[in-house]
This record gives sequence, C-alpha cells and structure tokens, in this order.
Amino acid sequence: MITTVEPINRWLLLGLLSTLFFAEHTRFKSVHTYHASAVSLEGETLLTYQVDGSTGRAKRIEIGREIHFTTFLR
Repeated sequence: MITTVEPINRWLLLGLLSTLFFAEHTRFKSVHTYHASAVSLEGETLLTYQVDGSTGRAKRIEIGREIHFTTFLR
C-alpha cells in the first residue's frame, strides 16, 4: 500500500499524525492511498519521502515491495 500526502500546513500535519495509529488518516482529503507493487515518482524540485522509517529528499524515487529495491536518485 502506498500513501501520499499533499502539501499541508503544520497544524493540519499535527492533527494528521495523531490519527495514524488507528488508520483514521485516510479520511483526510489531502491523503491518498493506493495499492501497488511498485511506484516511481519524479518531480521538478526535491521530493520528501519516508519509506519504512527512512527519510530523505530526491528528485526521482523508485520504490518496490522490498526495501532493497528502493532507489533514490538525487
């Protein structure tokens, strides 16, 4: 499952974080959830990502089911 979040302000982010444990975050309009075995994202500017606890920024991100298939191209 892949979850993306549109840019939001800090206060909404704090409210969103408090809903993660019970999976209530999917009710926010800025949160989108998809079922996929892999995803590839590319942006004109650096994208912020979080994959299984690892965070960073890259212009292009490719993520597979296994963490060792994840590549981040800066």
